[in-house]
Amino acid sequence: MNGIEFEFTSSSGQMLHNHFHDFLEIYYLREGQRYYFIKNNTYLVMPGDLIIIRENLLHKTFAAGIREYERYLINIDRQFMKKNLEQFNTSALFEAFDSDIFVIKKASAEIEMILKKMHDEELGLRQDHEARLRLFSLTLDLLFEIKKLSQERFFRQDAVTYVSQAKSLTCSAANSNQVSRHILEITEYINENYDQDLTLSLIAKKFNLSRYYLCKLFSRTTGFSLTEYLHNVRIKEAKLLLANSNLRISEIAERTGYNDVTYFCRVFKKLMGMSPVKYRNGG
Repeated sequence: MNGIEFEFTSSSGQMLHNHFHDFLEIYYLREGQRYYFIKNNTYLVMPGDLIIIRENLLHKTFAAGIREYERYLINIDRQFMKKNLEQFNTSALFEAFDSDIFVIKKASAEIEMILKKMHDEELGLRQDHEARLRLFSLTLDLLFEIKKLSQERFFRQDAVTYVSQAKSLTCSAANSNQVSRHILEITEYINENYDQDLTLSLIAKKFNLSRYYLCKLFSRTTGFSLTEYLHNVRIKEAKLLLANSNLRISEIAERTGYNDVTYFCRVFKKLMGMSPVKYRNGG
């Protein structure tokens, strides 16, 4: 990416971007409503809510009743910001991202105003020097506003009670907490044991669920299929090993739960858009 990227989307589709990445993400919902799975919880996002995601944090957004929505998305390379502000201590700018603050409810009029300026001036489309400088300046304003809000209010939101639509799995108020607890336990189990030979049958047995119910519950609560989630966790860890170790590709495959290095490379390329070797060499 080019340091900072901004886009506006009006859509009814699912998330198309990678579910984890090497940059910060700011997501502001203008219209509609969405579910947002982050780390181990699912949050209900309403108009005016802001999502902030740090690097390499597993996440996914998916429909919540109303499929049509409008959102602003800005991606920020932290190192790019630090490099261009190297004479300043920038750590305070990113404090909110580095804590487990994910959802800022009804953020502020200032947040929407900054994002609207980026949109109105087409700063996500223009590549001229003036536009890039303007985008950089407004991004600083955005980060300062997020920092200010994080000091004023407590944003940590409890995991949403997932209520399915017609023709889908239903959760009564009485058992919604049990559903959230099940999903939390399952995702934590996968995150702690991704290097093991995990199968759908094994996980279902571990949590005393049928395979069918487990798949349906997991998909409708997180937006991921269980297999998709497991692959994302494993490849996220593989990325870190590729970047921070001299282990052979076959060793990294084994350490992330893949007995077949060819299959590991196929999954890695599908999720990352390049082979493990190319990723290690800088893309």
